[in-house]
Order: sequence, then structure tokens, then C-alpha cells
Amino acid sequence: MKKSCFFYLLRKNCYNLNLVIDYSLKIHIVVVSIKNVTISLFIIVSIFLLSLIGVRLFFLQNKTKSSNVENDLNRVSSVDFNRETITLELEHQQTELQKILDEYQNSVPVASSSVVIDLNDHVRATANADDQFVAASLYKLFVAYAVYDKIDRGEMTYEQQVPNSSFTVEACLQAMIAASDNECGFELGNLVDWTQLDQKLQNEGYTDTKLDNYDEKGDLDGDKKTSARDVAQLLYNLYQGRLVSPESREHFLTILNKQQRDDRLPQGLPQNTDIAHKTGELEDHRHDAGLITEGENQYIAVMLTAGWENPSQEAPPIFRDFSQTLATYFRYQ
Repeated sequence: MKKSCFFYLLRKNCYNLNLVIDYSLKIHIVVVSIKNVTISLFIIVSIFLLSLIGVRLFFLQNKTKSSNVENDLNRVSSVDFNRETITLELEHQQTELQKILDEYQNSVPVASSSVVIDLNDHVRATANADDQFVAASLYKLFVAYAVYDKIDRGEMTYEQQVPNSSFTVEACLQAMIAASDNECGFELGNLVDWTQLDQKLQNEGYTDTKLDNYDEKGDLDGDKKTSARDVAQLLYNLYQGRLVSPESREHFLTILNKQQRDDRLPQGLPQNTDIAHKTGELEDHRHDAGLITEGENQYIAVMLTAGWENPSQEAPPIFRDFSQTLATYFRYQ
């Protein structure tokens, strides 16, 4: 290819050179006819030199273009290589994280479901994530979301009195999340309307969550349900700033940091680790879901369990070991 290009250029420029010489000879005839040999020679030499300069510039221009193309190809190759490397690293992390969840899932002696999301690389691993469990007090996360959403829309205020309660909305949010107060959970749910809340959650993709478990008379009819996936997604959207306004997000996380029940996930975490979480417990069910920060490592851990014979004694060590395993993985990955 390079040879053929060279000979093509050579032929092309030789042809141009012949034209130059031909024109030069014609000019020479004219010049000679006027008996001025010195001027004739000067003109011929000048035209010849200008032709050589033109050929030289042509080759330099093509060489520069070729060099630029080669540099562009090298840059593209470098970007492609970097993307491939990052993809392989993320796939490896996802595989390792999934392996931890699978092994741990097999060791839990009761029905369980879990989700872990690495918030630095947005890698997630799941185990039975879509299984529906009795929500216990985890339903209060969704009620709190609905309350903050109405506050953001101007349809509710923190100072507003909660019906059938001596608390304001602000006080009930604090009690419902930090102390897991059931009265505030129920009344705030009524305030946002259980049926509308269910429809809102369905529309937003929380398809495993159903909180309106009341009949036409207002009596309980079944249990509130959710899944580890829905709970993890709510926390992920909160972390990403997609759930509520920045002010409401900060308020929500502050209350979650005040959680008073710390006998589960917090027990397996190193000192000085921050966890914004919500627990749930009802009869043989024990749950915990939180956003965990240790140094530069941030991740979401959700674990739902059911079927304990003695949940107060049996469940906490399982959550502690699960949390400790994750903390070790994120610290040394």
C-alpha cells in the first residue's frame, strides 16, 4: 500500500514537473526571442524550485495526517482497554459479594432474605430478595417516605398536629423511626392514607410491598408485607437523593441514625462506623436494614428473617455475624 502510494505521488509530481518544464521551455523561447538569456534562466530555475517546494509540503502534510490518525487510534484503544478493565473488576466484586451472600444464606437456620449494595461501585448482590415477608416495623420506612413527600409538596408541615395523637408530625416521625412507636406509625399511615400509599409504592416499583391491611371497618385484615429488594431500593433511592428533597433526605437520615434498637447489624460493625438503620420485629420475625459508612466504604445491608423459635436469643448472633462478614469484606476488598 505504501509503495503504490509513493509511486502514484511520484508519477503525479513528475507529471506536474513535466508541465512546469514544458511551460518553462515555452517561456524560454519567448525570452530567447527577445534576446534576454539571463532573465530566461532565472525564470526557469525559480519555477523549478517552487515545484520542488510544493512536492515537499505535500509529503509533510500527509505525514502529519497519518500521525494524527495513529494517535487517535491509540487513544481509542486506551479508553477501550480501561473500560474493559473496570468492567472485569466490577464483575469480580459482584461475584465475590454474591458468594458471601450465598454462603451465608445457606447457614441461616430460618427463612431469610438479604440484599447488599456497594454504594461506591453500585454493585449489588441478592439472596431471595423478592420473597415477601411480614414487614413488622420496616413498614415505617415507607410511611416516613410518604410523610416527607407530602412535606416537600407543601401538603403537610412538621408542626402539624397528628389526628388522634398528642404529637406533631415532627415528634411522630422521631418516635416512629428512632423508638419504633406503633401508635405514631399507625396514625401517620392514616394521615397519608394507606390505600393511596400502596398505589404510590406500586407505581414507583415497590411491587412486593403492601401496607393497606385494613378492611372496610378499619380492622386489621392480614399483615403488612414487603421484601428485602423493596427495602434496599428505598434506602438506595434515599442515599442517591432521588426519594425526597435534600432537606427531607437529611432529616430522614438523621432520625435513622438515632435508632435505639442496636442488637442486630450494629453489633458486627467496627467502632466509629456510622449506621442509619431501621429494625423490625414481630413474633418470630426479626429484620434490620441500614445504610452503613466506615471511612470511604459505604454500603446498604438488608436482612429479613422469619421462623425463629426464640428470636430474642437466636436472631442477634446471626445478624452480628452477617454484619461482621460484610464489614471485613468491604474493609479489605
